[in-house]
Amino acid sequence: WLHASAGIEGRAHPLFTYDPAAGTHWARRLNCEGNPAPDAHWPTHTVALGTDRLEDWAFTFADQAVLERAYAAHLRVVPEACAAHPDLMPIAEWLAATEDDGAHRVPTVWVMSPQGGLLRAAVSRPLALAAQDRLDFWHTLQELVGVDNAHVQAAIDRTRDDLQAAQAAELAALQAAHAAEVARVERETAQEALGRLAAALTGGAAFNLSTGASAPAPAKTPEAIAETLPAPAADPEPTAAPESAPEPPADPWIESILCTSCNDCINLNGQLFVYNGSKQAMIGDPEAGTFAELVRAAEACPSKCIHPGAPMNPNEPNLDDLIARAAKFN
Repeated sequence: WLHASAGIEGRAHPLFTYDPAAGTHWARRLNCEGNPAPDAHWPTHTVALGTDRLEDWAFTFADQAVLERAYAAHLRVVPEACAAHPDLMPIAEWLAATEDDGAHRVPTVWVMSPQGGLLRAAVSRPLALAAQDRLDFWHTLQELVGVDNAHVQAAIDRTRDDLQAAQAAELAALQAAHAAEVARVERETAQEALGRLAAALTGGAAFNLSTGASAPAPAKTPEAIAETLPAPAADPEPTAAPESAPEPPADPWIESILCTSCNDCINLNGQLFVYNGSKQAMIGDPEAGTFAELVRAAEACPSKCIHPGAPMNPNEPNLDDLIARAAKFN
């Protein structure tokens, strides 16, 4: 029983069953579940003999050969003085090493000394190659039942590469669309700002370069209105003065293209002042704030791009002072 169990663990004669009636493909017909550690190269154990202890010791075909007299000539006990030599390598590591790394190393297995301790034994090249042959046979069985199948792994790699390529293409398309949208917003904002700037310099209605529409002109200050009124005639005849339509108030506006994103106006009133897609200030809800806040924001703005316009609430306190302070920004 000991020799048979060692042969199964050392992959000398691994167990498998083949049932043609189990299905239409190898994964169902072939079964290797009766073997220890069916998903690994070799089964591993923890061994303790006296003061010696082995962690994760791989039981290979060469370890199984220790029990067979026919392989006695292929094993030589390493003197204890040489047991720690760096050229000695456990057989499982030697089989997994590259050809260059293993060419000048000596594979070894563990054997028990007459005193009950552990000793290292060097493995001959023929026995090491026999262990490689049994490992290759075991790998073939694993592939047939679907463990570490090279075709499956290649398909997984192709699918992962295709998915990464599709994700990269989608990301590039999103970035291009975002860049185009940012450029469009910046272009329209610049056109609007230039139109308003031209209106401010000429005193006429601002012209929107992107739409061709005229924007409302800033309202004249009371002082400017007074200068344009005709002087009263001497001894006028008492007549009823015709009612004149009130001057429509100008809306507040911001030259967003000049905004430095300093947050001063946003911190003052986050509903009256908002950011556009380029994180530059614009008027949000004009009715969400006061004329005083518009004037304070214009005075605090480092780029002087806020234009308060005319007060929307004629009953707001201190309008005369606020209108005078706003005049320099309109």
